[in-house]
Amino acid sequence: MTAKFVTICCLGLIAGLTLGNAVRAQNAPPPCGAWTNTEGIPIVLRISPNGDAHYRAGDMAVSGRWTWSPTTTGGILTIHYVQPGTGNIVRLYYSITPVDANRIVLSDPFFRVVMNRE
Repeated sequence: MTAKFVTICCLGLIAGLTLGNAVRAQNAPPPCGAWTNTEGIPIVLRISPNGDAHYRAGDMAVSGRWTWSPTTTGGILTIHYVQPGTGNIVRLYYSITPVDANRIVLSDPFFRVVMNRE
């Protein structure tokens, strides 16, 4: 009976610690600020606390509004903008993983780049 009780307590403690870390990660704040990369095609990402977003990669630039969906490792940044000439709402989806207070990894299925806070 005692061994069973100790086993149940240990499993409960492990589950509590694991779930506690997942909850904290899923509450990660959006990466507000200005971000740039230093390698390859120049990329600039500006995320304002008021919901405005600007993204420029080489000659392509878009401005619009952003939404944030936290994940266990960071979050998904979605930039919503109006496509010129069509009026259609277009969405860009980027995975963002924090490295430290001044660096993030910005990625999608086709590229991965480390961005530095300006």
